[in-house]
Amino acid sequence: MRRPFGASTAAPQPADPSRARLDALIAGSRRALFWESVWPALWWPIGIGLAFLIVAWLGLWLDLDPLGRKAGLGAFALALLLSLVPLFRLRPPSRKAALDRLDRSAPDAHRPALSYEDSLAVGGGDPASLALWNLHRARATKA
Repeated sequence: MRRPFGASTAAPQPADPSRARLDALIAGSRRALFWESVWPALWWPIGIGLAFLIVAWLGLWLDLDPLGRKAGLGAFALALLLSLVPLFRLRPPSRKAALDRLDRSAPDAHRPALSYEDSLAVGGGDPASLALWNLHRARATKA
C-alpha cells in the first residue's frame, strides 16, 4: 500500500494526557473566542434582513412604483453587503489569546495554562534546575 505524500514511517508517539487535555481546552476556548467575535458582527446583517422582511410583510413595496421598488431593493442589498464587511475582517483567535482566556477563567491567579506552555530558559543541564522545573510542570499539570 502506498503512503500519502509526507506521511511519516515512524510509529506515532503516545500523547501526554495532560497535553491532550490542554489542547482540547484551548480548542474550545478558541471556538468560544471566535463566536464572541462573530456574534456582534452578525447583528447588523440580521437587523437589515429583519427590516426588509418587515417592509415586505407590511406591503410597503406595493405602494411604490417599479423604480422605487428597485431603488429600495438596491438600498437594502447595499446595506446588507456593507454590513457583511466586518465578518470578512474576522481572524481566528491565536493560541495565546485562548490561553489567556483559560487563565482568566481559572480559579487561581497563577496562570496555570500559560505556565504549562513555558520552557526552561537556563540550567537545562543542571539536575537541581531540572528537578525544580519538573516540579513546576507537575504542579501546572494538576492545576
